[in-house]
Amino acid sequence: MFEGDEDSVSQAGRRLKDEALARREAQIDALLETVPDPLYAVDQDWRITLMNRPAAAFFQRDRAELVGRVMWEVFPEVLGTEIERRMRAAMDGEGRISFESESTTRPGRFVNLHITKKATGGLAFMFADITEQRAAQQRERRQAEEFRALADNMPALCWMAYADGRIYWYNSRWYEYTGMALDAPLDRGRETAHDPAVLPLVTERWEASLRDGRPFEMVHPLKGRDGGFRPFLSRIVPIRDDTGSVTRWFGSSTEIAAQVRQQQRLQSMVDELNHRVKNTLATIQSIASNSLRRAADVDSGYRAFEGRLMALSAAHNVLSNGAWEGADLRTLLLATTEPFARMRDGRVALDGPEVWLCPATALALSLVIHELGVNATRYGGLSDDGGAVALTWSLAQPDRERRLVLHWVERGGPVVRPPAATGFGSRLIEQILRAERGGATFDFAPAGLACTLTLPLTPQGPALDLQQPPAPGAA
Repeated sequence: MFEGDEDSVSQAGRRLKDEALARREAQIDALLETVPDPLYAVDQDWRITLMNRPAAAFFQRDRAELVGRVMWEVFPEVLGTEIERRMRAAMDGEGRISFESESTTRPGRFVNLHITKKATGGLAFMFADITEQRAAQQRERRQAEEFRALADNMPALCWMAYADGRIYWYNSRWYEYTGMALDAPLDRGRETAHDPAVLPLVTERWEASLRDGRPFEMVHPLKGRDGGFRPFLSRIVPIRDDTGSVTRWFGSSTEIAAQVRQQQRLQSMVDELNHRVKNTLATIQSIASNSLRRAADVDSGYRAFEGRLMALSAAHNVLSNGAWEGADLRTLLLATTEPFARMRDGRVALDGPEVWLCPATALALSLVIHELGVNATRYGGLSDDGGAVALTWSLAQPDRERRLVLHWVERGGPVVRPPAATGFGSRLIEQILRAERGGATFDFAPAGLACTLTLPLTPQGPALDLQQPPAPGAA
């Protein structure tokens, strides 16, 4: 065989090979035409050789207008973009490239583009419009971010569990309160935060909820990072799918220490109120008994009882304004002496430092001052137009107990003579003060009665008790 004949055979072989490749490409192109995803192809000169119907629909162009033309002529907006750079890189030998990008021909639409280099040269492009999918993913991300922001900023400790109760998420408040490490096993959170003494009951009730799918609610203590236990109200609710099956559980634990303290305080106030009401009724009963039994007649007895009752009422008003936590001494004395001062044009002078009285001391002192005022209007410094009363007080601190020293001094009234026997008013004053660990001294000087009262200012237990009447004697 001659040399020229060999060249002819070689050229014929290459021609047959090229024709076979071309037929194969044509078959592949015909097959790709049936692919539902957008697909097009270009040759090595960037001339569009194939454009299936989904691709033409995406580009919103007629296929006849595109096939056979150079890509940069029909899509000039691609020039100078990242997509062009990646296309040329694939053409230059990088082979298969896949990436997501916003479409340059359809701004606002996003595609997932796959570029493959063809065996005969040129490129094949297959892409999917992922705009809606991307938007859905973004919505899911926003919802997840909003949920995390909400859950992490809630004051409650929150967590989520699978249908079988296995916890897979805690909010940041849980970690802040418990001190649990971020990399600690999530299923150990319940055991480490719960009081071991209460954990069996919590577990029992939680397992019952898992079995029957009912919500869980319970008050129980949880341990903080400082090691102390505080009361929490825990609620766990099931999350169900369209068939009603439980898919997850959402739990929250809200600290109720303040509410518990408030409830205890309210209960204490109710108990204290009950105690005070009983004592007040006992005091009124004793006042009524002594006032009426020792009165010369019903009318005078009624007036004595009414006056003492009004003194007690005035003290109650002052204490009520202070939420029964105590009373200011000056305010109490103004309320108690107001009836006598009004009768004598304000001739009751008050002077002394600021002093705070506990409720029991305030009630006792109001009755004592009332008795002194009644005696002064009947027989002493307020019984005529020329007399007056000076009511002064000071604080003494013998040993470790502060004491109130109060002086009642009458002047300008009738000449005073010592009584032949201790009257009921004096005995009542002494009895009231004894109940409060106090005392009273009386100086029946001719110029006017002077009475010195002493009372401790430290809160003490015994309540005002007038059940036992004074010993018999002159009224």
